[in-house]
Formats: sequence, C-alpha cells, structure tokens
Amino acid sequence: MYSSRTWVFGSLSALVLAACSATSPPPVLQSLPQGRQITASVRADVRFGLTAAHIAASRAARGPGYERAAKTKPTLFVSDIDSDMIRLFPANQKNPTQDGSITSGIDLPVNDAVDKQGTLYVANNGNSSVTEYPLGQTSPSVTLSGGMLVFPNGIAVGKTGTVYVTSGAYAGQCYVLVYTKGKSSPKAQINGFDLPVGLALDKNGNLYVGDAIANKVWKVTKGSTTPTDLGLNGLSDPTGVAIDRNNDLWVANDQNNTALGFHLGQTSAFATITSGLQGPYSIAFGASGRLFIGNSLHYPGSVAGFKKGATSPYESISVANPAGVAVHPRPNP
Repeated sequence: MYSSRTWVFGSLSALVLAACSATSPPPVLQSLPQGRQITASVRADVRFGLTAAHIAASRAARGPGYERAAKTKPTLFVSDIDSDMIRLFPANQKNPTQDGSITSGIDLPVNDAVDKQGTLYVANNGNSSVTEYPLGQTSPSVTLSGGMLVFPNGIAVGKTGTVYVTSGAYAGQCYVLVYTKGKSSPKAQINGFDLPVGLALDKNGNLYVGDAIANKVWKVTKGSTTPTDLGLNGLSDPTGVAIDRNNDLWVANDQNNTALGFHLGQTSAFATITSGLQGPYSIAFGASGRLFIGNSLHYPGSVAGFKKGATSPYESISVANPAGVAVHPRPNP
C-alpha cells in the first residue's frame, strides 16, 4: 500500500508512513512500524526537509498585513504546517490572494474544521492541543489539552458544537476523542483505529473516519463508540474525508492521487477526480458546493478548487504544505 521513502529531519531519519503524529515532511503523515512510539521532539523547521531559502520565503510571505481575519465573507481556512499558520483566503474568488492569518496558539496544525457559526477549530499536533477561534478572531478563546489528547491529526465539529479529534501516540493504537461543547474533558473515546486522520459528520450526526494505515473508512453511528468498516473500493491512504450538501461521502486518497465520491450505503464510487491532484491529503466543501482539496505530497503544495460537480480544477492556490482545509459557511450547518 505504501511506497518506501526516507525523509531526514534534524538528526533523525524516518521510514515513511506516518504514525499518530504528523511530524514528518510531505505527505503530512508518514507511517512508522506499528508499536513504535511517536515523539513530538522532531519539530525543527528542517523536519520537512526544506531548505533555509524555502523557510525564509514562506515566513516572508506572511507580511504584517496578513493579521486580519474574515468575518462575513465565505472563507477558506488552510492549515500550513510549514509555517505554523492558518492561512485565510476568500472562498468565492478564483486564485485568491491571502487576506488573513492565525498564528497565536498554532503548533504544527495538521487539520482544521469550522462550525456553523464560523468558529475555527485547529488540531495542533506539535503541542497536542485543540485551539478554538471565534469567527474574526486570531487568538484562541478555548484550548483543549492534556489527558488522552496526544498528537491530534484530524478534527470535526458537529451541529451542537461537539468536537471530535483523533489522538494517540502509537500507530495501531489510535482513537477518537469526543468533547461536548464547553467541556475540557472528553465524554467518550472511540477505539479501534490504526491511523485515523480525516473526520467528517453527515446530516444525521454519524461520524466517518479515514484510517490511513488500515486503508479503510469507518462509520461510527451517532451515539455509538463502535466503528464499522464501510468496505469502500478504490482506497489508497485515505487521509481526507468530507460530506457534501447532498450527504454524499468524499475521500481524498493521498497515495493514488484521487478523490472519490460515494453515495452513503454504496461501496463503489460514483465520481472520481484525478485532475489537479498530487498527494491529496485534505478535502472540504463550502456551502455553495465548491470543493477544495489540499495537495501536500510535493513542495510547494497547493489547494485545488473545483466548481460544483466539476472534476477538473478551476483554480490552484499555492500553499507550502496545506495539511488541512475548512470552509465557512460549510455545506451542512
């Protein structure tokens, strides 16, 4: 299922294919042998194999004028792990210019999500935390950390503000924590995953989990803690999952450069996207039906934008390493 590549960051070399932390170069998740502990110590800029010039250019691109956040316009939030930053773009413009950023509280932001009010939730793999940012704010109003929350990779938020976040320090022993809105301790823990990355919720509150190492997408029925394998065909490192406004499931396959659309209850895809994809890691829909896919396999990376129903991108937004994408307003409030 995986190819063998070696990345060097700091003084460490790691076999590809991620574990529950995402501390290696693109693609965001690399896997370590099952049972090998993942540490957060590998966090220097060189962990991504980038040159000093790459890093300097990425930091310079931020600029002082980027510390503004969108309040009412459709907004695309991109978590750039190379810059420890959430980049904000207008979601209704073609090839938009970045018009805001969030850096406070951000530490290796592997994924992000938004709720129906536009509050942004960020899974910070570097310091094992989740930070929340009300719409228009660039400083966190809430930080979840400690306990069983370790090296989060994926995150989703439900209609009532319930937060779902992946966690775990060992490949093969990962889980999803469930936090009720306003609570600092999880109310539930969903076990049984090898490397859960992408999370998404359908209109009925059922949870879908992309498991990169198991090469499966799991469904967890609302109120349950037991995952069920959907048995989907065509998966290859399914790191990103999303639900569109028709309640269809979409999966980004990092290893075979595809995004597949599935009608819930069916195992064969009704749609396949390959154009514009190179290491697709994250996937999200906006309320208008536009689809955004983060390509993280190469450097610099990009976010491919697709009009509703299209299989060829109409835009490509350059971002160094777009690990996560989220759109406000989202398709299923």
